[in-house]
Amino acid sequence: PCRAVVSLLRKIKNELSDDMLHFATADADSIDALERYRGKCEPTFLFYGGGELVAVLRGANAPMLQRLIVEELAKEKLVLEQGGGRKVVKDDALLDDEIKEEEKTLQQSEVEDSRTVSACEPYTVAIIKPDAVAQGKAN
Repeated sequence: PCRAVVSLLRKIKNELSDDMLHFATADADSIDALERYRGKCEPTFLFYGGGELVAVLRGANAPMLQRLIVEELAKEKLVLEQGGGRKVVKDDALLDDEIKEEEKTLQQSEVEDSRTVSACEPYTVAIIKPDAVAQGKAN
């Protein structure tokens, strides 16, 4: 992320001074697991709790980012204290990519199915050309 966002994250970490709160930055171009985030020019903030994706924020909206950090930290504390479950989310951008891949695979299989005709019994196919019959070229 840009320097302003990094300094905001440091500020939030210092203000909250919570040992449960950890920040990490990652360059999608150099990490294979983040391949689907490549080519997108907006920052994406992924929030994990217990190894599960619990929130996603796109863009560098500082007030929204700060509010979401505080909210997700409070939710995680509640889960750990009361033993409740986390609400796991899926990243819509990744879902869009997955849907596109599934549609492409489906279209390819439909094209392959349309080329292949299976028959349970053998058939004889005859093509009659009227001009060939008229010229006496047919038996």
